[in-house]
This record gives sequence, structure tokens and C-alpha cells, in this order.
Amino acid sequence: MSESNRQYWTSYFINSSVLGKTVSETNGTGAKVKTYVHANGALVAEQQMAWNGYNQEEWVLFNHRDASGASLQKTRENGSLESVSNGYRSAEFDPLGQDVGWYDQYGTRKL
Repeated sequence: MSESNRQYWTSYFINSSVLGKTVSETNGTGAKVKTYVHANGALVAEQQMAWNGYNQEEWVLFNHRDASGASLQKTRENGSLESVSNGYRSAEFDPLGQDVGWYDQYGTRKL
């Protein structure tokens, strides 16, 4: 990517001294970009804000993990699965916590 095409922006992360976790993210002007909802030590939801050029949109993604912590699914506020193309929907983790994805390494079939 050429230097002229790069975009830089400033983000600020607001941490809770009580939770010991990040609870919100703002842009360089102080406008809210994302809020993180924690419960019982786990991230259970994220409220995200986006500007589509005409108006501001906001949505909520709920995190659903299995008991082993190896699978993650994300759903929208209406209960539908989040789109894979947005990169938010899901993850599969190996025993070391690395995201191993939803596709086999040879690209022969979708897992």
C-alpha cells in the first residue's frame, strides 16, 4: 500500500478500575466507537457505532462461547448470526487459544 493511501486514526480506550477491563473505545474526537459489556469476567456483548456516510448506525453483537472456550459465535440484537464476511461472526480456537478459523488448511471443504 502506498503511503498516500494509508489512513491513520486515533483511538482511546476507557478502562474500568473496578473490572480491570476495557469498557469503551472512542475516536480522536471523543465520540463513542464501541462499548464492551462484561459479566462474570467474560465479554458478553459489544455495542458498535459506525458512520455510513449519511447517518450513524449502531448495533449490538452478543458473544456465545461453548463450555470449553474453543468455539465462539456472534449474534445480532435480533438473534441472527453475524455475517461471516464482516469478520465478526465466529472463531474456533486450538488448545493454546489461537484462532484456527472455519476452513480447513487445504481449502477443500468448509468446516
